[in-house]
Amino acid sequence: MYHIIFFPSLILVPRRPHRMTEIDSNQQHGKLFVHDLPFDIISKIFSYLDQTECLTCMAVDRNWYYGVPHYVQSIWKTLEVLGSGDKALEEMINNKRRKFCLGKHVKTIIFDTFGEEETNLYALMQYLLDCDCKQLETMEFYECKTSKDQPTFIRLLYQLGTQLTHLTLEEHGSNVPFIDILSVCPNLTHFTYAPEYSAWESYMIYDSEPFIENRDDLLKELLPEAYKDRHSFLFTNLTYLCLNCPLKKQIRLEPILRKCPNLQHLIGTSFGFFYEEGECYYPPYNDATVDLDELFSWCPKLIYYMANNGYYEAPDIDDDNDKSCANKVIEKNQQNASDNDNIVKLTHLGLCEEQGYDQIASFLNKHKHTLECLHILRYQYTGDNSEDNEDGQQDGSSQEIDWSPILSKLQLDRLRELMAVGIYFQNDDPPTTFFNMLSHLPVIEVIDVLFALPSDPYFGVDIETTALPTILAMSPLQHLHTLRLFLFSFEDEFVLISMLERMPVLGILSMRRSQIPSLKNPTIAHLLMKLKDLTLSNITVASPSPIASSSSSIVSRDDDNEEEHAPNDAVVLPPAFFYNMNVENKYYQKQSCLEKIHLRNLSNVTLELLDAISVTTPALKQLEVVFDHPITCNEEDQRKFLQFIKNLSGVKYCEGDVVAGAATTFSTIEKLDLGNVCYISNDVFMALARLPRLKAFLVGMNDLEKDQSSTDIDPVKRMLDGMDPSTIVSLLLNKSSDCLTKVKFFGVRQLLEKSSMTSVIKELLFSKQKEDASLPQWTVSHTVCSEDGELSEDITIKCENH
Repeated sequence: MYHIIFFPSLILVPRRPHRMTEIDSNQQHGKLFVHDLPFDIISKIFSYLDQTECLTCMAVDRNWYYGVPHYVQSIWKTLEVLGSGDKALEEMINNKRRKFCLGKHVKTIIFDTFGEEETNLYALMQYLLDCDCKQLETMEFYECKTSKDQPTFIRLLYQLGTQLTHLTLEEHGSNVPFIDILSVCPNLTHFTYAPEYSAWESYMIYDSEPFIENRDDLLKELLPEAYKDRHSFLFTNLTYLCLNCPLKKQIRLEPILRKCPNLQHLIGTSFGFFYEEGECYYPPYNDATVDLDELFSWCPKLIYYMANNGYYEAPDIDDDNDKSCANKVIEKNQQNASDNDNIVKLTHLGLCEEQGYDQIASFLNKHKHTLECLHILRYQYTGDNSEDNEDGQQDGSSQEIDWSPILSKLQLDRLRELMAVGIYFQNDDPPTTFFNMLSHLPVIEVIDVLFALPSDPYFGVDIETTALPTILAMSPLQHLHTLRLFLFSFEDEFVLISMLERMPVLGILSMRRSQIPSLKNPTIAHLLMKLKDLTLSNITVASPSPIASSSSSIVSRDDDNEEEHAPNDAVVLPPAFFYNMNVENKYYQKQSCLEKIHLRNLSNVTLELLDAISVTTPALKQLEVVFDHPITCNEEDQRKFLQFIKNLSGVKYCEGDVVAGAATTFSTIEKLDLGNVCYISNDVFMALARLPRLKAFLVGMNDLEKDQSSTDIDPVKRMLDGMDPSTIVSLLLNKSSDCLTKVKFFGVRQLLEKSSMTSVIKELLFSKQKEDASLPQWTVSHTVCSEDGELSEDITIKCENH
């Protein structure tokens, strides 16, 4: 009988006890290891190890050194290398055990953060060649640079990429020769390129190919046959191409597209791109847009074309498991394309309005029975900082296209997603046109719209009672689960209710810079019983009168504008809304389904509202709010703050005589983001530590001088009491909060000139971790800001080994 002993590090010793007394175990150890268990059993056992543990096993003895690599090839199929300096590179290259584990079974290589270590990047690529890793299928470069020695990069890519099918260069710090790269990797099916954030400041560098010394000689050496036929050479295997940078189409983009007859997915540049400092850069020309007729003549198999890289559903920053909507659809399209190789159908189309109404209208009509996703972006709407031209007009303002004729009549019977940003309806009744359009979309699932009126592009659509007949005549949108509205104004609650009645499965509702009636009517809450995601940003209350004046429906374009737009007794989101979502009756389910709530720049966002949210939403996972008044250090505020956190842990509740829902038995909250907070007590931190699923806690700290409720307390003392560094460290190291991976404080005032909050937290963490090595390893970073001579910090604390 065989016995398998599992040690903590999963080092395995198969043995027969009755024989071990008869032979020397040291001499027979290798034989037992190789022969006493079948190959697949040993491979399965070793599959539970990671790469570091494999290297540890190889140190057992000589037999394990040579035996282990044969059983762990599946573990080494993917190799990720992080740029960490010359010393780490030397240790890796000189590690004989690691080199012995590499070979032709390695299929994926990921290079991360080699921006300032270009020489080390090339040394590692050469190291992989020396280890015989010549059958790679995927190579990914993140935050790397290849500008100093492009010929070496091209040569190494050629030697490693003979079998390469997927190549990604994300946040790349250099302009690269696209055609040369595609040429030296002839089997590529997927190629993605996106520059680093700062590169967008110098977008003109992408207008031409980077200079490569002796480029022709290099290509002759590497590709002698292809170089002779370079003008007719085609990239026949390429099916997916993403070039997210502004390219001169005649010089750089068109030469590539002419060589891709089998291309199925094409994603172009983002017309607007926000980089780290918060400013936005846009190409001064609209030259990255390819003529549609020419494009489809070169690439007749296109089924997915997004000219502005706009089709995506942004994943949550704290959820690594989220996959963008675009990737999901691309996978689906690839499967459909493989099942129907002879049938080419354009399903996803994303266009900039600058391509022209006639051409876009023609394509919509031609593909109206196959389109599943349609994005139309008005170019001048990509930012507020568009520069005036020589005539004093904004770019693009000379062409105002009226989309009402085609969108109100076009039958898109398979359209599932519609995104329209800043397009004009130049008729007298835009709301009627909008709802007429919806009546022609029987299977629509996602609507994301920002319509503009010709009188002023910054003001949106007023949904008045005149549109009510059209709404009532509209067939129910049985499949609509996502609705995002920007710059919309609903005249009264009856219009809003009539619209929601035709959306029975609505799960995501987002309204920004809009005007709506108060949500206190129970009918509105009942119609949103299936809602899982609610976002309200910069919302004002519509006039309660049946007929509202058109001037009252104008909302501010500035998200940060916190001026009062409505009477004090009119609130957008009263606590009763959440209690009404939990009242049981014969038509609706008992409990709220809300999982994500985002509230910014609303009136009446108070601790009372959060108390209602915390006790009526048992499935809540993410809560992001900005209080309309600062949370101060007075006793009443802190008592309510503490009770709110306790409620998130699960507490029974009642509202009057009506039980609003059953108590939660455990906390589901994963992300908590609170803004406009002046003070956090130690008790609140301790209550946070008892939220077992909390992954991220983010707080926007308000200026202490704005806290007028406790003028008798020194601001520095309040900060010391409310942001006690030792209490923060206790939260980080508490065993109950073992899911916590990120804590961030925005706008923390520095306590002393020589000692910031960041340095104090670092010292305390280092001291605790030195005493107990098993504690989570946290890293603390900060950004110092200065405003009106006052210093503050943005402190980010992340866990490295959860």
